[in-house]
Amino acid sequence: MDPTTTNIDPEVYRILFFIASAIISLLLGVLIWSAQRLVDTVRKLGFAVQTLLTQMEERKTSCAEKHKVIDQRLAAHSRKLSEHDMEITKLQTIVQ
Repeated sequence: MDPTTTNIDPEVYRILFFIASAIISLLLGVLIWSAQRLVDTVRKLGFAVQTLLTQMEERKTSCAEKHKVIDQRLAAHSRKLSEHDMEITKLQTIVQ
C-alpha cells in the first residue's frame, strides 16, 4: 500500500510508526530484562554448585579421617575378642 495514493493523512503513518517503535522498544526492554535476570540466576546457581562441590570434598576428607579412627577401634576390638577367645579356650581345656 502506497501512502501517497491513500486517503490517510501522512501524519497518521508517523503516529503509527511512533507507536510501533515504542511497543518494539518496550518488548526488547522486557526481553533484555528477563535475559539479565536469567543470567544472574545462572551465576547464582553456578556459585551454589561450586559451594556444594567444595563442601562435598571437605566431607569426603572428614569421613575418610573418621573411618580411619573407626577402623582402628574395630581392629583393637577384634584383637581383644581374639585374645578373649583364646583365654576362654584355655579355660575350657583346663576345666575339662
